Amino acid sequence: MGVTLVSVSRITAAECKVVFVKDSCSIFSPNGNLIGEIPATGGLYRVHHSKSTDYAGRVKEVLTIDELHRLIGHISHDTARDLVKKGLILGVVIEDSLSTGTCAACKTAKATRKPVQRYREGDRSAAIGDEIHSDVWGPAPVETLGGRRYYVSFTDDNSRWTQIYLMRTKDEVFSHYKGFAAWLKTQHTVVVKTLHSDRGGEYLSTEFSTFLAEQGTACRLTVHDTPEYNGIVERLNRTLVTKIRAMLIDSGLPKFLWGEAAMHACYLKNRTSTRALEGTTPHEAFLGGKPDISNLHPWGCKVFIHNTNRSKLDPQALEGRWVGFDEQSKAHRIYWPSRRSVTVERSVRFMDDNPGIVAVPLEGERVLEEPIEPIELNSTGTAQNASNQLEIGPDSTGNSPEPLPLLPGALANVLGQGFEEIPPAGRGKQIRKPSDYVRRLREGEGSIDGRGSVGNLPKGMPSVADEGAAQVEEVEVAVEERAMAAVMGDAEGLEPTLEEARKRPDWPKWLTAIKSELESLNSNETWTLVERPSGVNVIGSKWVLRIKKNTAGEIDKYKARLVAQVAKLASICLVLAIAACNGWAIESFDFNSAYLNSVLDDNEVVYLEKPPQFASKNPKQYVLRLRKALYGLKQGGRKWYEHLCVALADLGFRCAEADYGVFFVRNGPELTVLAIHVDDCIITGSSTATLSDYKLKIGEKYQMTDLGPVSWLLGIKHAYIDTILTRFNFTDLRPISIPMDPNIPLSKSQCPTALTDIARMKKIPYREAIGSLMYAAVGTRPDIAFAVSTLAQFSENPGWVHWEAVKRVFRYLLGTRDLSLVYGGVQKGLEGFVDADGASQEHRRAITGYVFLIDGGAVSWSSKKQELVTLSTTEAEYVAATHAAKEVMWIRRIIGEVFRTLSEPTTLYSDSQSAIALMQDGQYHACTKHIDIRYHYIRYIVEAGSIRLIYCPTHDMTVDALTKALPSMKVKHFAAALGLSAA
Repeated sequence: MGVTLVSVSRITAAECKVVFVKDSCSIFSPNGNLIGEIPATGGLYRVHHSKSTDYAGRVKEVLTIDELHRLIGHISHDTARDLVKKGLILGVVIEDSLSTGTCAACKTAKATRKPVQRYREGDRSAAIGDEIHSDVWGPAPVETLGGRRYYVSFTDDNSRWTQIYLMRTKDEVFSHYKGFAAWLKTQHTVVVKTLHSDRGGEYLSTEFSTFLAEQGTACRLTVHDTPEYNGIVERLNRTLVTKIRAMLIDSGLPKFLWGEAAMHACYLKNRTSTRALEGTTPHEAFLGGKPDISNLHPWGCKVFIHNTNRSKLDPQALEGRWVGFDEQSKAHRIYWPSRRSVTVERSVRFMDDNPGIVAVPLEGERVLEEPIEPIELNSTGTAQNASNQLEIGPDSTGNSPEPLPLLPGALANVLGQGFEEIPPAGRGKQIRKPSDYVRRLREGEGSIDGRGSVGNLPKGMPSVADEGAAQVEEVEVAVEERAMAAVMGDAEGLEPTLEEARKRPDWPKWLTAIKSELESLNSNETWTLVERPSGVNVIGSKWVLRIKKNTAGEIDKYKARLVAQVAKLASICLVLAIAACNGWAIESFDFNSAYLNSVLDDNEVVYLEKPPQFASKNPKQYVLRLRKALYGLKQGGRKWYEHLCVALADLGFRCAEADYGVFFVRNGPELTVLAIHVDDCIITGSSTATLSDYKLKIGEKYQMTDLGPVSWLLGIKHAYIDTILTRFNFTDLRPISIPMDPNIPLSKSQCPTALTDIARMKKIPYREAIGSLMYAAVGTRPDIAFAVSTLAQFSENPGWVHWEAVKRVFRYLLGTRDLSLVYGGVQKGLEGFVDADGASQEHRRAITGYVFLIDGGAVSWSSKKQELVTLSTTEAEYVAATHAAKEVMWIRRIIGEVFRTLSEPTTLYSDSQSAIALMQDGQYHACTKHIDIRYHYIRYIVEAGSIRLIYCPTHDMTVDALTKALPSMKVKHFAAALGLSAA
């Protein structure tokens, strides 16, 4: 029949009800629910349904609403009921009941937070200070120029007045709160009654809780994961961040200025109405009086600043960008795109109608890269002289912004007693708590190895009083630079003067050292007291005072000297590496008053002024005629070396032709080697008994101090890193994982041009810092060689960007202070790596980098700018290989002369196959005819069989770290490849 017949009797037998009315048939369930309606068509009731695998005559089981809820995946009961009632699904019959049960699975799986009530509980606080809302925002994806990543806000509930402070790390919140609370107490004579914050760890420290308890301040915390309960600051963050984003986009300025934008956004927010205040602004509610914004300008607009340091033909104004008011000095904060710095200026003309400011290149933006531990003192600076530079005058449009009350941590309090008043450059809101170390120095409570407080600066140390424009975001530069000055004399290589030593509490120890030196000079018959001859040159003298430290970096003794041929550091590393490979004992000693052993010839007449503390009658009538050499005398080093050579020759030692500071002696199969650096000496050899015997023999000829097994040589150890970090007051910096930022190119265009900026940078110990880093780079830290070599190029006229880069190297050393070269590891013999960076530098000269290792430990390395401009990468690699070839030939000479002859070639790895082919091909080529003949030296060395060239993929090129700045992972990888390992 093609159809299925439905039996009405079978339906009614199932206790269902069938009703025929006019042209339709209705079927009801036993409980009266309508199952379906069937219209009459052609005298028949046709049931239309989709195909089903069920039998046509089957009636579905009646389900409860709870059963249906579970059946179709725990949808809501109402939705399940509607699906059936509206016929949206078939094959289901449910009971006609409105009651529902409780589904435990839904309670567990669908739990949500209870909605937060729309309106706050209670009214707004009755008075200023009754309740303060605080929150921390960050980290920002880009650091500010000062290295800030966060800000903390404090909002008064009564007036809605807000203050924000930029921070490097969250642990600065407590210091900023103390400053804010003190300022509020001073300006409004109120104590904060309630502090409302979230449960961030920065608010829950014991120190913070104790301070609040002492102040009688209640701490009100939000429930975890419910920031809505502190909605005032949450809304504040949204307001500020949207303003920051809009100002950066509108101005086209780089993102690292978000901190300046944040401070200006807060300034504007305090002068904008809010619904909570009903017709007034936070400024009026907090300070009284309506805010005057007639002098307001678009953030980031173009400005022209009067050039006070111009010549007659120079422009009278310089172009910059306006980034807000400086609230302490009633002046303007100006960003200089060419210098990547912010200064405070007075004589400013605005270009508000300048649309479409061209975006400054973002090359200077510092996106965060694997910080290790965020603790840092940032670069800071001083403002211009307030009396004539920092007052709004007729050259600027509009009136000055109404000044805020003196903010917490104002300059007079920051500097403390003993400091001269310096107009601040940074906003008061950005003043952060100095480190405990700096604070103790500032307050006159601390000392540096007994040097005393920073208030009494040693004579001749740098001063930070600067009439030039300030470059900074905070005022702490005054403390930082003075702390730098105070610790200058604490490091090796830069000792206190006699006058400075007299002012120190440890002067008695220095006096003892001076008397000891005078006794030594007298007992050695160094001079004779004679009447001052007429018509002769009498050289002056001075005391050189030095603290000598032990292996732990602790003070060992005070040394005073009245002011050679030495072994190269590469020679010393080479001797140490070969000794370690052979398992030889290595011991050290130093000569006492080495130069006093050398006698001046009768024809060498030298007169010396009597030094201080030298007791004699008629001091002006008598002088000293030198009979022996002194430290600092031009011929002193030569005379000492000549004397030492004779003494060692008597013991059978020969001087190595490859390095006149290395001596060796062979007794049959036994070999003993000496490496001498002025008066420090290491001795090693194949026989421990022979070493001891030679030390005794040398001790018979000279006064010496036996230091035993070598563990400290020339100050080259992690204690030296600690010393230079302390010297420049960098111990509180935030350690980082790379010595140089690959995203910040350095160039001479960043050097200051204004006389005020140049004068200010003269007070920064840039050259001293480079010198200290250079000693580490040459001694045991090849991983910083490229960074130090690059930064040294700006020593003549460094800019603030360069100083920040120097600080980055110190931060890297702080985080990797335990790294040291390890010798005697894998048995690889002598091998070298050479690479060239190409012409990516501003000077368009390639950087040559090479390193030579013995059994996996670097013994000689170099990172140096090439002397000529090469025309291709191949040429650059070719020239670099020649420099490496000269070094490897010297290494082979000294090894062959002192230890054993090298018959096999030395492997030299290069990542340039074209350069390797050129080096191995001795034929004339037109493409290389312009290269100076001396750079073809590599060809002769390869042809002679002294070097074997091997291709090395770039990702395995160990010396890559000596030719360019690298990201963190590569820095770690290549540091290990250089043989650097944590001690």
